[in-house]
Amino acid sequence: MYVFSDRDQQKLNTCCISLIQLCTEVIKRYSCTVLCGRRGKEKQNKYYELKKSKVKYPDSPHNKVLSEAVDICPLPIPDNWGDISWKLIPKKHREQIQREIKERCKFYHFNGYVKGTADQMGIKIRQGHDWDSDNEFNDQTFDDLVHTEEE
Repeated sequence: MYVFSDRDQQKLNTCCISLIQLCTEVIKRYSCTVLCGRRGKEKQNKYYELKKSKVKYPDSPHNKVLSEAVDICPLPIPDNWGDISWKLIPKKHREQIQREIKERCKFYHFNGYVKGTADQMGIKIRQGHDWDSDNEFNDQTFDDLVHTEEE
């Protein structure tokens, strides 16, 4: 059984009760960390400028007094997990790219576990790897693999 660190718990405590309950259940069987719960104006607008968010403050579910979104990810966090290049790769680099693809798959696996746990608990969520919740991942134009929000 896993537990959140004090820092993770502090971030999680900025979220709405259903997300706290969901993450508390997920951590029991899946080692993970809370990257972000509630976001203030400065941080939200910085994420928007960096293209890590599609919306400015106060239009993100992260901006509610009790955040209706949480960014969580599996542990250990893979090196350079957000910097995978999908350009044509020379043959000499393919082994590295294959490792990076497998690390990216870790996030999809984790998100499936979170979704299954939410379904069992009767909590409706939407996740950043499948914004329209149609189980088709290739139709996304913006991947946010750590994002889970209350629907």
